[in-house]
Amino acid sequence: MVGEIGFHPADVERNPFGTSVVAYFATDGVSTHREALLDAGAEHHRGPLTIGGGRSICQLVDPFGGVFGLDGPP
Repeated sequence: MVGEIGFHPADVERNPFGTSVVAYFATDGVSTHREALLDAGAEHHRGPLTIGGGRSICQLVDPFGGVFGLDGPP
């Protein structure tokens, strides 16, 4: 993964867990890192979604119930 992070505001409709923002970690390949994190115990939450500009995002839930995202090329 690349050393960049971005945040998405809390959204009652899409991100109700913990009423918190969602941190997105920049990655060089969303699909590859998503699969590795699912294999390691994360759970699917949303996406992957194509957002344009050659980028894709997804959200996962960590084992403690926190939602986080990945952002980068598909």
